[in-house]
Amino acid sequence: MTCSQRMNLAIEYIESNLNSALSIEDVVKEACCSKYHFHRMFFANFNITCAEYIRRRKLTLAAVELLNTKESIVDIAFKFGYESPNTFTRAFRNIHGINPSKARLGGTSLSSYIPKPLQSASFRIAQYSPQGWFINALCCVINFEKGVTILCN
Repeated sequence: MTCSQRMNLAIEYIESNLNSALSIEDVVKEACCSKYHFHRMFFANFNITCAEYIRRRKLTLAAVELLNTKESIVDIAFKFGYESPNTFTRAFRNIHGINPSKARLGGTSLSSYIPKPLQSASFRIAQYSPQGWFINALCCVINFEKGVTILCN
């Protein structure tokens, strides 16, 4: 299984379970690799930790629910796994720059963090020396929607 396939499995699992209790251990199992390698691959591919990705996605969905339903802020907080409305309000304000109660009134723009599946990835050995290329490192070439990133371990 390739790096991009593992990460896409993880993202699909996260997206399917955002409204439930979501543990990193369960996400790691979906990606079929060790916790250590999962965290390294996730950060290398998305430039944020898996926990931060989950938090941003939950708060994006919470903002959508806040604007499109009459559900109370407390219920939305509990729905997305926050133990108290205060914790939810603080996290919401950190991401969106505004309190949930003010966001519900409308007239402001809120941040959104969309799912980030990888399109493709391939691995190769890069080589570089004074006479030419000869670096003994495993490189992962990852094609994102807005360009190509080359990561060497």
